[in-house]
Amino acid sequence: MKKLVMVFMVGAMLLTACGKEEPKVDQNTGKQQLVVAMDMNSAPYSYESATQSDDTIAYGKSGYAKGYDVWLARDLAADLKRELVIKKMDTKEFETALDEGRVDLVMGALFDNSEEDDLVYSDVYFESGICLLTRKDDKSSSYSKLSQFKKAKVASLGGTFFDSAIEQIKGVKHEDARDSYAQLIADLKAKKLDAFVAESKIAEQIVKQNSDLAIVSFAPKQGFQSGKGVVIGSDDEELMEKVNRFIKKQKAEVRSENMQKASAVVPSFVPEETNGK
Repeated sequence: MKKLVMVFMVGAMLLTACGKEEPKVDQNTGKQQLVVAMDMNSAPYSYESATQSDDTIAYGKSGYAKGYDVWLARDLAADLKRELVIKKMDTKEFETALDEGRVDLVMGALFDNSEEDDLVYSDVYFESGICLLTRKDDKSSSYSKLSQFKKAKVASLGGTFFDSAIEQIKGVKHEDARDSYAQLIADLKAKKLDAFVAESKIAEQIVKQNSDLAIVSFAPKQGFQSGKGVVIGSDDEELMEKVNRFIKKQKAEVRSENMQKASAVVPSFVPEETNGK
C-alpha cells in the first residue's frame, strides 16, 4: 500500500482490504467494539488531555483523548451502538494495523488519496488545507509561490500524505520525515529544516504557540494541490456504508461548532527532548 493521506483538510475514514476479524465485544457493556486508531498528536483533531472531563474519552490504561476526531468517533460509535475503543498509534503504524485487522478505522487529518492507492475512503467530513511553515525571520516567510522553495530543505510528518505532497515543489530537498510535529518544530528552529508541511488547522495551533514561526501565504493556484479528508477503515462494506450515512446526516453547524471548540484549548507542541524526558 502507498502512504496514508494525513491531512486535515477534510476529515476522512479509510478502509483496508484484508485481515478483518470479527468485532470484539466489550466485557462491561456487551456491545461490539469500534476500534479507532489515532496518533493523539494532531491538535485540534486528536490530542491527549491530562484530566478527565465531559468532553474527553478514556483510552488505554489511564489516558484521556480529546479533539474533533475524538468527538466524531464518539458520536459515530453511539450511532452504530458500539463501544468506542481508541488506540494511540504512530502514523507509520496505521497501514499495518488496518492490514492485520487490529483496528476498524483510522482517523486524523486524512486526505482522500484514492487515485494513488488501493485504500477505501469514506465521504468527506471536514474540509481544510495544506500549509508550509517556516521561521518568521527567514525571507521564505514572505514567499508566495511553491516554486520559490526550490532547493529548500522541507520535511513532513511520517506515514502521511504530506510526505508525498512535498514532491509538488520542483527541485526541493526532500528531507526524511519526522515522527512528530514537536520534532518538526525543533528541527525548523534549529535550522535543520527550511520549512515543513502541515494541515492548516494544525498549523494555526503551532503558530499560536510558537510566535517565531509563520505560515506561508500562497497566491491563488500557487500553493499545494489540496485533497479531500476522509476516514479509513476495514474491508467491512456494511460498516463503511453506515459510516457514510452517519457523515451525511451530521449537521454542518455541529461540525463547525466542534472545530471551534476543539481549537479553543489545545496542548502545546513541545519538542520531545525538552518535554521532561
